[in-house]
Order: sequence, then C-alpha cells, then structure tokens
Amino acid sequence: QRRLHLHAASYYQQLILAPVRNKLRPDLLKDERKAATQILEELVHQTENMDLARRSMEVGVAWRAHLFAGGQYEEACAPVTAIFAILARWGQLDLAKRLLRETITTVDGPNKVVTQGNLANLLLQEGRLEEALSIYEATLAIHESLGGKQQTAAVLSQIGVIYQMKGDYDRAMEKEEASLAIAREVGDEEGQAVSLHRLSILHVIKGDYNEALSRSQEAEALNRKLGREN
Repeated sequence: QRRLHLHAASYYQQLILAPVRNKLRPDLLKDERKAATQILEELVHQTENMDLARRSMEVGVAWRAHLFAGGQYEEACAPVTAIFAILARWGQLDLAKRLLRETITTVDGPNKVVTQGNLANLLLQEGRLEEALSIYEATLAIHESLGGKQQTAAVLSQIGVIYQMKGDYDRAMEKEEASLAIAREVGDEEGQAVSLHRLSILHVIKGDYNEALSRSQEAEALNRKLGREN
C-alpha cells in the first residue's frame, strides 16, 4: 500500500516539474523533490494566472497526501510549508490547520519547530490567543534547549504580541525586553528594530511618552542603517 502511495507521489511531483523542467538549471534537478517544492510555492503564490494557481494547489495537496500516506512524513512537510498560507488566504483555513497539525505530530527537529510556528501564526490571525500562546511557548522551549538565540528572540517577541493583545502590557514588555536583549547579544539589528518599535507602542499605551519616543528613535535609527527609512 505504501509503495502505491509513493508511486503516486512521484507522479504528482513530476506533474509539478514537467512544465518547467527544460527551463531549470541542471544543478536544480539534482534534488527534484526540493525543486518541485520551490516551483509549487511559486505557482500557488503567483496571481497572474489564478487557474494555474488553483490547479497547482490541487496537485500540491495530492502530492503531499500521497507522501504522507506513504510514511514519508518529513518529505510531506515541505509541500505543506509551501502551500498552507495560500490555503488560508483562499478561505481553506481548516485544511491548512489540519495539514499543519498532522505534520507537527509526525515530524521532529527543525521541521516540527517551523510548523508549530506556522500553526501559531494562523491561530493568532484567528484571534485564538490561548492556543497560539501555548504553541509559541512549546516552540520557545525547543529553541532554548537547542541554543537557537535568534529564534528564541523572535518567538519571545511573538509571545509579547499575544500578551499585548490580551491586555497584559507588563508581561508584553517583559517578553519584548527579553527579545531585545538577545537580539542585541547576537547582533540582530532587524530584530532589535522590531522589538524597539513594539516597545515604543507599549510605552505609549502605558502613558510613558518619553520612553516611547526614545525607543521609537532607536528603532528609526536602526531602520535607516538597514536602508529601511520608510
């Protein structure tokens, strides 16, 4: 049974590659699965030909389904990452979340962490704050255990956003300050700018306008340095 599913997965993979195979550099075809994932992502995200985008999505969902049914869980993760955001944008949010949840329960390591973050982002967009917070905290624990400081800082900032949405401004500031400290430690100027901007907003909410101005000016200076003056 698994062999049949993997055969079908190979068929759908070739459907994705076929129209562009002759245009791809030979080195890209050394890893056909990776190439197919990249092409799938480009096809579903483009908006010039929506019929093509929808057909590509159908093929992508089928490709992932057969990889998953064939027990190729890590490999099935890549198509999900490529298509989940567009599924959600097209109103197929339940399908997007189901694919992400199935991935989380069947993979480990970086794929699991990335997928947890993607699911948390969708839940956050829905306003399901407690569910999103629970997933972000689980993701944070993994990043901390692996020593991924930049990733830890990013998740702390996202947790800060949730506390802000919940109206717990003190805890939101605590998380953003922790994120900022790590971003400074690792030299992540973009991450610093994000946290400084969010902290300036929190200080405005709390009525501390001088501190808000100071944080905002720090963020603007970093954005200018990064070439993002607007």
